[in-house]
Amino acid sequence: MKDRTKSIGGSDANRIMRGDWHTLWLEKTKRQEPEDLSDNIRVQIGIATEHLNIEWLERELNQEITRNVVVKPDGFMASNLDGVTKSIELVECKHTSERNRMDIIAQNYYPQLQHYMMHTDTDMIHLAVIFGNARWESTIITSDPTYQIQLKAVETIFWDCVTDKKLPSNHLD
Repeated sequence: MKDRTKSIGGSDANRIMRGDWHTLWLEKTKRQEPEDLSDNIRVQIGIATEHLNIEWLERELNQEITRNVVVKPDGFMASNLDGVTKSIELVECKHTSERNRMDIIAQNYYPQLQHYMMHTDTDMIHLAVIFGNARWESTIITSDPTYQIQLKAVETIFWDCVTDKKLPSNHLD
C-alpha cells in the first residue's frame, strides 16, 4: 500500500471540501493513524462489489476497462482510479443503499470526481453505482473548470498546512 501521507487523493478531496481538515491534517502529518476501514461493512461491500460494478459498465459501454489505475502524481495531487476505458475515460464505482439516488451520490462524491478529472486533465468520468441489491446505474459527470479552480485552491491551502506542519484554521470561511 502506498504512503497516503505524501499526496492528496480523491477521497481526501471529499474530506477537505467537507471541512474534515483537522483529522486529515493529523493523518497526513503522521500524528494520527488513519481510520482502519477493514471492519467498516459499507467500505468492504464497496470493495467486494467493485469488480461486478465494472463488469456491468463494460457491458453497458461495450468496451474493456482497465482496473485499479494509479495515476502518476502531479505535485501533491494523486489519483487511484477504479478504472479507465480503452478510449481513456475515467471510471469510479460506488455501492449504496437501494433507497439512495444517483444525483445524491454524484453530489456526495463531486469533489473526488472533479479531483480525478483535474489531475488527469480529462473532461468526463463514468460514475457506476450499485444500489443495494436492487439496481445498477451509471451516469457521466463532466468536468467543471470553475469548481476545479476552487478545489485546487482549497487543496493547495490544505497541502501548505501539511508541508509547513501548521495546524489548519478557518479554511472554508
